Amino acid sequence: MWVGDAYPYTDRPAAPVPAGDMSADQDLQHDTSLALHTITETNQSIRFADTKAGALAGIQALMITILARRHESGDGTLLRLLYLACLLGILVSALLLAVGQVPRLLEDQGRMNRVSFTALSRMHPDQLLQVPPMDHRHEDAWRQAASLARIALAKFRWLTRAAASTVLTLAAVLAWQQAATLA
Repeated sequence: MWVGDAYPYTDRPAAPVPAGDMSADQDLQHDTSLALHTITETNQSIRFADTKAGALAGIQALMITILARRHESGDGTLLRLLYLACLLGILVSALLLAVGQVPRLLEDQGRMNRVSFTALSRMHPDQLLQVPPMDHRHEDAWRQAASLARIALAKFRWLTRAAASTVLTLAAVLAWQQAATLA
């Protein structure tokens, strides 16, 4: 029974279904549809995280360019230490960003999940042509939705850390550039 405000993939309001009017198989099909919708929405969140990571990588590349163009600026020890701190900050920021981009390919090695591309790639072609029972499809879809949710959360956690590090490093680079200009 659909309990949301709209059917998946549409803006059409869900029609209320009186309790007991849907068979167990219809319930399973409906819940599988919800799982597939959840997978689609979670994949979109993962793409958003990857897009934001690309923007941070661009900012980090810009900081490297600024430091590389003026690496000989100034002779003071403090200025050189600030320069090295900026380089270290960019390295840390890039590493934080990279950790969030590492795909999570490890999964439970139990029953093959037809919805997961890593499990799907290990399946024998004859096994792919067999239609699994509805309860297996339902379980596969929700397992994949949960797996993608964990991936999305991990990506956003690392993205937040990388963003904070990048902003702090950018402040240090701008301070270094100002100090190098005045020196």
